[in-house]
Amino acid sequence: MNPSPRRLLLGLAVACGMLAAEARAETFKLALKRLPPRGENEFVALGGWTLDRAPAAPQDPAVEHVWRAISPQSFFMQIMAKPTSKEEKTVTSTVIRGNPQEAEFHKLVRKEHKYNSDQPLRGVITLGSDRYCFALDAKDKKSGGYQRLYFDRKHQGDLAAEQPIDANGLKGEKDSDGPTNVAQFPRVDLVVNADGAAVDYSFYFQVFWQDAGPFKYASASLTSAAYREGDITLDGKKHRLILVDANSNGRFDDTVVPVEMTGSAGGAIYVRPSDALLVDPDAKHLQQPRWFSNGENRLSKLLAIDGRFYEAKVTAAGDSLTLTPSRAGLGQVTSPHEGLDALLYSDLGALRVVFDKSQPVSLPEGKWRLLEYTIDRTGWTPPPAKEKEKPAAKDKPPAKQKEKEEAKPAPEAKEGQSLLMALFGALTGSGSDAPATAGLGMRNGPTIVSATATMDCKAVQVKAGETVALPFGPPYKPVVTAFPQGANQARLQLAVVGAAGESCNNLLVQGGRPPNPKFTIKNLKGEVVQSGNFEYG
Repeated sequence: MNPSPRRLLLGLAVACGMLAAEARAETFKLALKRLPPRGENEFVALGGWTLDRAPAAPQDPAVEHVWRAISPQSFFMQIMAKPTSKEEKTVTSTVIRGNPQEAEFHKLVRKEHKYNSDQPLRGVITLGSDRYCFALDAKDKKSGGYQRLYFDRKHQGDLAAEQPIDANGLKGEKDSDGPTNVAQFPRVDLVVNADGAAVDYSFYFQVFWQDAGPFKYASASLTSAAYREGDITLDGKKHRLILVDANSNGRFDDTVVPVEMTGSAGGAIYVRPSDALLVDPDAKHLQQPRWFSNGENRLSKLLAIDGRFYEAKVTAAGDSLTLTPSRAGLGQVTSPHEGLDALLYSDLGALRVVFDKSQPVSLPEGKWRLLEYTIDRTGWTPPPAKEKEKPAAKDKPPAKQKEKEEAKPAPEAKEGQSLLMALFGALTGSGSDAPATAGLGMRNGPTIVSATATMDCKAVQVKAGETVALPFGPPYKPVVTAFPQGANQARLQLAVVGAAGESCNNLLVQGGRPPNPKFTIKNLKGEVVQSGNFEYG
């Protein structure tokens, strides 16, 4: 039976429509860039240290931002007393003695060098789809420390065949526990495999060690030193892109992925480390001090560029980015809290939304869930305390009664309430309930509250052509959870919970912490059996 002309035309129209939609997808190439090699005594900030800024650091503010934002792969070993017998030098003993990666290292390595150190720091690094072994050693028997690196660049499990890489910079500092040293190694360039694709890559390697004092340890870090950069043109407008292996794992396609922690209080949700994509990085914006980051540059499978949304696909090597205009309908979201900077996610991907006076914000339709947010009210200052009105002359109490009132001690401040009052006053601009001194801090420092989602946070349904308010933010309330610790003990955990069930993880009022809240435990008779203060962290 032959199809009717009408059906034939309709089928052709549908087919052409599908082809047109596919043709709208555009692929752009991104070129490999490497951060400059580190020369002698050039260090990167790492591990909480404040080190001299490297003279060879890039001058481009956007690349500077990349350099500061990369998270390393880290390795730690506690330095124990010198082994006294052959038995103590076995792999099992070494694991017990402080290096959890030792056993995995020996599963992958066939041959090693003869080390100068009694306790070399051995570890396993993930780059791309493969695992590489390394060992840190002393240069000689006398020098001690860890200024020599063996890295399985060929990925053959044969460290004995690799040439040693000696540190080209050494820096020492002293603290209460004794001298601490840091060694910086030259940049390492190599090709790694990511899902069968060859990825040109570079990394820095750095190690800290403290081998004097009561606590001896060594801590090494590998930090990405390569990124991708290119220009793309959308609707006739040119955009600059910088793609970063922000989690230093040798690939460039790690998007935002939420992970549920069911064992934690409230069922917390956190974001697995992802890569970063900077679109049209603004030098002035990147140089401004940032007290927080809510996915501003996190790589997602959904991107917003110039108010339009695109489905994004990046290769593991980072050399190619494909953008397809999203066909999802658009709705709008609002928030009553100016300064709310939130990271939301749905089946489409993750997006950052920021609310200022120019609300509302467009979002593709779908069920959007919270990952994290910060409300920034930096610049807020508590108003001066109001003076009490003096009573009229006829209302003055007798002298004896006045003396009794003055002698009466003032009611004790409720520090748990003060914490919430300080937070309330800072976020709402109301000073009626806020303490005059919100916290011991910088006075002119940031006023922020940050929170992460829990499984109690419900999804927000965004519908095309409609507007919905996001429920996150104040009012906040304290929630105490007790964790039994034996027959007669319990560990108490205080959480400050937002309106949608989110859990606060950072509170700053003018750069300082609000007062520590108190707790009191009473029995059924109302008798106090325990009291104390909650501590931050």
